[in-house]
Amino acid sequence: GLDVIASVSGGKDSTALILALREAEIPARFIFSDTGWEAQETYDYLDLLRERLGIKIGVVGHPGGMVAKIRARAGFPTRMARWCTVELKVQPLRAWHDAYIARTGRETVNTVGVRAEESASRAKLPEVDDEPQGSLTWGGWVWRPLLRWSVEDVLRIHQRHGIPVNPLYQR
Repeated sequence: GLDVIASVSGGKDSTALILALREAEIPARFIFSDTGWEAQETYDYLDLLRERLGIKIGVVGHPGGMVAKIRARAGFPTRMARWCTVELKVQPLRAWHDAYIARTGRETVNTVGVRAEESASRAKLPEVDDEPQGSLTWGGWVWRPLLRWSVEDVLRIHQRHGIPVNPLYQR
């Protein structure tokens, strides 16, 4: 089997993912990719999830975060050069998975709270995929258990567990 590693952003979908895995009694580890550029409300919300759900949420990221990357590249990310997601989130997370596999000898599945409703490109994604390593691909197993969920499904699971959504969504 694969060890379930859930990517957590502090958003409503990744929180729904945590809650859905709990409901299904699927053991998982939770990892947050920190850009160093998140709103304070998101860091506070992750602490709320840790406390209310009694879970550990590990943190990975590039040393110095977004500021260090901008300085090193002498430029900001743009629509045409979306290096920030790859270099600040995907690469540190991939390195964490690789270290976990090396340490435990167990293969992992990167589990994400992506929903088809969010975009046309996401609607085309499979629920389970073994992506080859590439510049914009994961290079391993990916599971999207919430792919067919509606925003109502996401809000309902929050309500069932008495967990508020991140306050940034209420603004």
